Amino acid sequence: MHKKALQLRYMKDVFGRVLSLHTFGFEAHPDYFREAAAAVRPGPGDTLLHAAVVGPGQGPSVRLNLNGGEGLGDSIVRNRGGQGIDVPAVRLSEILSSSGIDRSDDVVILRMNIEGAELYVLEDLEEAGLLGRIDGYYGYWDDPLKIGGEVAARFQAIMS
Repeated sequence: MHKKALQLRYMKDVFGRVLSLHTFGFEAHPDYFREAAAAVRPGPGDTLLHAAVVGPGQGPSVRLNLNGGEGLGDSIVRNRGGQGIDVPAVRLSEILSSSGIDRSDDVVILRMNIEGAELYVLEDLEEAGLLGRIDGYYGYWDDPLKIGGEVAARFQAIMS
């Protein structure tokens, strides 16, 4: 969500006028989570979690590398020499499975900007049999390709 949860608030404002929404927002940095949760003003259909979203074999906590100012560039994937903090970690597949989302009736749109960890979330959804259940993907994920090497190859394979 980052600090202001702008995209989550936008989706609630636009689609919440005509649809019954259940939104999920995640923010790994504790300070930014508090700011984002206050900005969202969560209602009954909102689930906001202070956690990094991870893939199979990761968690229940991970190291958040504080790579940039104001949270920009923070990552569980890359460390650019900054400090780090341990944060709670969750798997999106477990959150979705326990949320009561109806796999046949509900429309599920996934928007991520998690600095290269998108691959881990996609692998988690694939392992849980939920990857094909996502109706739409929203966002621009270039970080796995910027990381290169094995991460980029795994990302390209799962996207194909």
